Amino acid sequence: MTQPSPNLISVLHDHGHCVGFLRSAGPRGFMAYDSDGQPLGLFQDKQPANEVIKAASTYTRDCN
Repeated sequence: MTQPSPNLISVLHDHGHCVGFLRSAGPRGFMAYDSDGQPLGLFQDKQPANEVIKAASTYTRDCN
C-alpha cells in the first residue's frame, strides 16, 4: 500500500503576495518552499520553516 503524498498545508502571504509554502512531511516535520516552489529545507517545527520562507522571500509572485 502506498502512502498519499503530503498535502500543502499553508500558503504564506505578505501584503497580498505569496512568499512561500509549507507542507507536512509527516513525522519528519515540515518542508518549506519559496514562492516559486523551490525547496528550502526540511524542518522539525513550523516556526523555523516559516522564518526561512520569509527570509528567502522576494515578494514577486501573486498567490493565485
